[in-house]
Amino acid sequence: MIAHLILHHLGGTDAIFSGLNEISRVLVPGGTFLYTEFSHKKEIRAKLTEMSYAITYKKGLHRENVVAVKQTAKN
Repeated sequence: MIAHLILHHLGGTDAIFSGLNEISRVLVPGGTFLYTEFSHKKEIRAKLTEMSYAITYKKGLHRENVVAVKQTAKN
């Protein structure tokens, strides 16, 4: 799944987190969510980490590119 400079258009962090929950709902374990964002960067990464995503990111001047891989469900 890809989101390029769109998450901040959802509104504040509560709305963004709601969107992340929907992404997580449809993404299979091992699936990848790629996004670029310039707002709420730390909060989004923290929420995805809390949701058991493995995060890799590269910071730019104002934005960052993130690869978030949903970890396999634990039994």
